[in-house]
Amino acid sequence: MITAEGILVRFSPFQCFPMTGEADELLLIDRLADHLMGLEGDIALYRWGPFLDFMLDHAPRLLEKTVAIIDHRTTETTYRGRPIVAPTAIPNSVRTVFLCDTRADHRTRMRAHLPKGLTVLCPDIIPQIAIDDIPVRSWLTLVKTVYPNNLPDLVFEKGKDVLLMDLPARMLSMFPTGFGYVHNAIKASNVTLQTIDADVIFAHLYHIHRLYDLGEPPVMSNGKPMPDDPWYVHHIPFWENRDNWPLVVELFSEFLDDVVNGILAAAPKILGLSVHNANRWCAQEVARRVKLAAPEIVILVGGFTCYSPSIAPYSINDWDYLVIGEADHIVGPLVERLARGERPGNVKGVMSRFDDPNIAFQWAPRPADLNLIEMPKYEWVDDINIYRTYNGHSSVPVIASRGCRWSQCTFCAERYLWRIRAPEKFVNELEWFVDHGFNGFVFNESDLNGDPETLLEICREVMRRGLKISLTGQLRIHAKSDQAFFDTLRAAGFHSLRFGVDAWSRNTLKLQRKGYTVARIKENLEACHNAGIKVDVNMVVGVPHETEDDITESIANLLDNAPYIATLANINCLILANGGMYWEEPEKHGIKFRGDKEQIFKDNPLMIPENLWYSEDPYIDGDIRRARFERIIAGIMNSGMNLSEWAANVNVKSTLHIKDEALPPRDLYAEHKFVHLGNLQMALDRYEVDDTLLRDIRETVARQYLAPSS
Repeated sequence: MITAEGILVRFSPFQCFPMTGEADELLLIDRLADHLMGLEGDIALYRWGPFLDFMLDHAPRLLEKTVAIIDHRTTETTYRGRPIVAPTAIPNSVRTVFLCDTRADHRTRMRAHLPKGLTVLCPDIIPQIAIDDIPVRSWLTLVKTVYPNNLPDLVFEKGKDVLLMDLPARMLSMFPTGFGYVHNAIKASNVTLQTIDADVIFAHLYHIHRLYDLGEPPVMSNGKPMPDDPWYVHHIPFWENRDNWPLVVELFSEFLDDVVNGILAAAPKILGLSVHNANRWCAQEVARRVKLAAPEIVILVGGFTCYSPSIAPYSINDWDYLVIGEADHIVGPLVERLARGERPGNVKGVMSRFDDPNIAFQWAPRPADLNLIEMPKYEWVDDINIYRTYNGHSSVPVIASRGCRWSQCTFCAERYLWRIRAPEKFVNELEWFVDHGFNGFVFNESDLNGDPETLLEICREVMRRGLKISLTGQLRIHAKSDQAFFDTLRAAGFHSLRFGVDAWSRNTLKLQRKGYTVARIKENLEACHNAGIKVDVNMVVGVPHETEDDITESIANLLDNAPYIATLANINCLILANGGMYWEEPEKHGIKFRGDKEQIFKDNPLMIPENLWYSEDPYIDGDIRRARFERIIAGIMNSGMNLSEWAANVNVKSTLHIKDEALPPRDLYAEHKFVHLGNLQMALDRYEVDDTLLRDIRETVARQYLAPSS
């Protein structure tokens, strides 16, 4: 018996028609024209790119059956003697619309503009009419996807007071929760509003083009390919890297042009932008171009980059107003005043270019009762199932509490008022999503067990309603988190939890003001593990006054807890970032600067580069922090504990100072700069390290770092 292996493939018009005039594609154009000419009734040809010209140049007889050219992107009125019409003005005699474009992402956008009831065809029909004539280049490996998925196109409504936008790139499997709360707040005010999540549209278009047209990621002008899924969480550093900004602006210029041109044509009074670290590249470019062309449009910015007044001004350039912190009670009254033409200054909770610089910023009161705030229902889209990845995954972020009840960790900037919703109100939100087909949830908050009893009440309410869901989140080590606590969480659907342990020695627990003991860490992790919940942990290395003995003790404690820990999810060398106690009171913690402190802070408003600061008693600088980091990784590498993909990708590059991911690993190893990261194979696969070299690295790093050097 003869057997053969094969792969599933899909036809790609983009690969089939390079539009170079080759004989094989001209034959298929002829077959396509014959098929369209044989259809009943009139047809309309929908134009986007050059494929319509190519078709009619080689099959001009198609015009005989064509009564209109559809084009929603032009001001022209005729094309080759046929009227150009909008998708909403197609002649009644038209029974079939043919999408004249080879790119699947373009055709997706075209379909979104067409009215229902028409027969819509595109070059995808080639296998049905001429399969024996299709060249081999036309076939791509079939990848299971969610497409088609009712994706809307960018449609801008004219004359609105406020246009609220989210821009690429947020993690696609996560709903834009904060954006949804802002939408609700503006919707409840006395203004007209349009909300567009351009990020989710762009993300799906990227994957449609990657999978259906290219068969691989697009390539930037520097010759480097984009990541397969740039919206995956471990690619956030790609978007944060300012060196990549001009490259992605260039690569995605068509989409950016459509966004900017749409905004300018709609001419809202206010453009609201939600800005976070992964979309600053796009928000910056959009704001710059809008302000240049239409300076009268007020640019209002909020989001994660505006969580404090000290960092918000650096979110993007060209802003007029910044909403600081939680916008629920601030943004509505503000946009009402802006829509009336007022330009207020020194508003509580707001920064603006109209402020009197002699008056200090004042915080607005945060919402005290979260039960009074309506949950986001993402009503700006017809089908919330578009909030799934290209392969169908989705994690719904939900917020039971805001702030942090502990709020004392020295390195952390998330230190503000903690509040929590009533269990019934919160579970109503979970049930709403379950009714809409979603059952995986992530608690998008810093202090999940800030009130352990309320969390238990939430779990009991989930069980009482019989909700079959999957839950995860991040929590603290807590005296009230005992075995019964974790057993209840598991029964309610918690499958994994990340513990913000951060400090793993007795001394660093005090230095970081964690508020618990080494023994308590073990009690919590063991109980969570025994309940059947996957345990992930975090660690921060290199805080002021940390010692080599602390690193030795930390390794020992990690190993002692290794039977309970599935993944060391995040291990970071301390960053001197805006918002933490180390930033606010550096002298109190023995931090010194290489140069004038005031000038260094002025030049680096978000984070102080590691070469410009160090701490004393004992002396710790960037090199020492990295060496300690390497000791920890080497010390745990044979424990069976994994390192998360996020931590592996970020930290291997950080430790090795890698900016170019194509650096050959053998050169790095030869210079003794390579570092083992937990599950080393996972971290180094991308560098094509063979097994022999892998073992050699493992042994060398272990010898060098298992104990501190004398």
